[in-house]
Amino acid sequence: MIKFKKVPQAGLPRLRLEYIWLPGRILVAHLFEVERDDTGAVTQETEIASEEFSLSELAPEELAEIEVTVLPANPIVIAETDESGDLHVTVVDWYDPEYEQPPTAVEEVIDE
Repeated sequence: MIKFKKVPQAGLPRLRLEYIWLPGRILVAHLFEVERDDTGAVTQETEIASEEFSLSELAPEELAEIEVTVLPANPIVIAETDESGDLHVTVVDWYDPEYEQPPTAVEEVIDE
């Protein structure tokens, strides 16, 4: 089981992160450039980078050491397994404070 949490954080201007889980406890973070019109409405989003993080090798009660090679910042706050082998992952949920209110923290449980 994966317990996945996104916590709000003011992000880099004009950038947005999106996350997708792949089989085998692989988290993919996609980075988008966001363009807005004069009113602040989003007019276009373009994916500019993505990075995969394999979290399948964590032993029970092990904390992941995350190295970022593509993205401009590490989006993973913490990734660890508990004594029962469940994976707990917390990532940042970037928002642009100039145009957006902080989103609500989101938690979900993903059955593998």
